[in-house]
Amino acid sequence: MLDHEDSQNIIPGVTKYKALEILQGIYPEEKEALGVYAFQIEQEIGMQIISATKLVERKKYNTFANVVAKAYSVTDCICKDYPNHFNWYWSKTVPAVLKGTREILVCTVEREIAGVAFLKREDGEKKICTFLVLENYRRMGVSTELLKRVFDFLGTTKPLITIADYKLKMFEGIIKKYEWQQTQVLNEGYYNSISREIVFNGKIS
Repeated sequence: MLDHEDSQNIIPGVTKYKALEILQGIYPEEKEALGVYAFQIEQEIGMQIISATKLVERKKYNTFANVVAKAYSVTDCICKDYPNHFNWYWSKTVPAVLKGTREILVCTVEREIAGVAFLKREDGEKKICTFLVLENYRRMGVSTELLKRVFDFLGTTKPLITIADYKLKMFEGIIKKYEWQQTQVLNEGYYNSISREIVFNGKIS
């Protein structure tokens, strides 16, 4: 067992050889012959995906108002990439969520917002408009859980999405995993004057 597992995960604070001595004191030679099973136990994080459209369906309007406000607050930082983000969110996205043609998904970890996705399913378009996992919650499975719900709502694993050129590295794992195909490059000035948008899985007119 100690040849395959880190002794610090079994008896923290002692060397591998001290761990062996302690374990041999617990399991004498006749029991050692039975073999060893090692179980790894991890604490489960309290992750939850909140759907704005579901809140509307259940008439939980106060919760809906709170969720959409908090969802915007964590994406306010992207206004430098998308200067019209505020108007777009409040004048287009939120009203369309009430109609069921757009969706706001919020992923929480221990009741704190860890990531959001804003989706569009209208006019023949199935698009991820915004996808953000907050830095402190990356590599925790937030993207995977969010994308499951994204694909459920949009009905496809290859939705239309645009990604700023300097953020491509951040999305590299997702692009490869789901085999998203680059289909278009939008020139500087389409959304802002500092970056180009790389389009996947479709084209923007």
